Amino acid sequence: MVQSGVYIGATIGDVFAWTTSFLSLLLVLGVAAIAAAGVRPKHHASALNQQLCLLALMIVSTFLVGWWVRQLFVGGPGITGGAGSGLSDAFPWSDRMGPGLGADGAVSPTPGWLRHATACWLVAALVGLAAAERLRTSALLLLAMLAGSLCSSIAAAWMWSAESWLVRLVGFHDAFGAASVHAVAGGFALGVLQVLGPRTAATAGPGVVRLACAKPWLSTLGLLFLIGGLAAFAAATLAPLAAPGSAALVMAGVYGTPAPLFGVAGNLSLAVASGILVGHILGDGEPARTLAGGVAGLVAVFAGADLYHPLQSFLLAAVVSWLSLRFGDRVRDRHGIDDAAGIVSIHGFAAAAGLLAAGFLLWTVPSSGTPGAAAVNPFGNTVGAAFGFILFGQLPGYAAARFLNYLGILRIRSSIELAGGDLMMEVRAADLSERSLDRERAFIRERTPQAEVGVVLQTNRRSVL
Repeated sequence: MVQSGVYIGATIGDVFAWTTSFLSLLLVLGVAAIAAAGVRPKHHASALNQQLCLLALMIVSTFLVGWWVRQLFVGGPGITGGAGSGLSDAFPWSDRMGPGLGADGAVSPTPGWLRHATACWLVAALVGLAAAERLRTSALLLLAMLAGSLCSSIAAAWMWSAESWLVRLVGFHDAFGAASVHAVAGGFALGVLQVLGPRTAATAGPGVVRLACAKPWLSTLGLLFLIGGLAAFAAATLAPLAAPGSAALVMAGVYGTPAPLFGVAGNLSLAVASGILVGHILGDGEPARTLAGGVAGLVAVFAGADLYHPLQSFLLAAVVSWLSLRFGDRVRDRHGIDDAAGIVSIHGFAAAAGLLAAGFLLWTVPSSGTPGAAAVNPFGNTVGAAFGFILFGQLPGYAAARFLNYLGILRIRSSIELAGGDLMMEVRAADLSERSLDRERAFIRERTPQAEVGVVLQTNRRSVL
């Protein structure tokens, strides 16, 4: 009977993980729509192509590198413990990474590496959105592997597991990856943009202006998909566990603490609603700006959405979304940071501010379900926010961008930027069309009587054009 209950619980867990992981694919639709809407028409195809390459690359690199890197660095920088308990099962050649039953009778693989692949890809995709229209595809792929498979993986190891040394020793708490995903993405994007510089069209004397969105309706749709995908991804990090002393199943977060699903959903819903209202006020009714406030509000409460009261989520999201949108305007006007999709402000800044606020709002609450773990405190969350945004974000992003810029492979040529990244695709398509037309002309001359050649060639040319 007990064994039957275990199998039922495992099945429920698998179904829940599969459903939430499938709904997380809304992130892909959202990023693709934002990529197409945030650039001018002459860069549409190249921007979408970059995002498709990022998606494939990050899945492969996470399977080969990112997942075991996360398990390796759980113990911290050497003095705080060893590797994580799941390191031997995280290597790409491990039996536990394939389908079937493990030696202990457990079904493998766990959905952990797929969730981590989604997180790593999201970091890389957000960096690509921020640097749209300027960054070479080769440079973006190199930066993506650094940001996603390495920086984000180590950040997740240090901060997003019950075994993490920052959680056990310092009292850091981040329920849904605000530090290891959004703070890293925003900080890394800021470091790259500091070297990359603004788009030529956005340069206005010593400052930078905000370019109008090419397709406002598509940007609005993309942000809606992004909000839905982020909420699904937050749910995907939860897992049903048996309640202590009871046969009932409860939802628990990555730290092993209870996280009631509908309680979390209520907090996230109020955060999005609060951010949307603030975005409407600051954005003068522009739909994309309104939903950007909703994204900032959602990211702001990710750190403590498993423990907040709904009123705390509502008020925190309102304050942080207002600060985030103002911060984005300030870094553009005062510091010349041309962020094509607002990643630095609505993801990086909102995540860092939400982490700082969680340290105060959750003060003295246990940081995880591990016995002896430190309680949540402002110092622990401040350290985590600084590690996410600066140590694993801005510093490596700036250093890598400077190195690639030194090699001359960071930014596309100014002629291509002005003509459009899609120019070469159009040239190749026109060349192929001309070649096919030449072949048809040669065929007509060989097979058609001489008196009819002119009429047939003229008809053929009109049909091609």
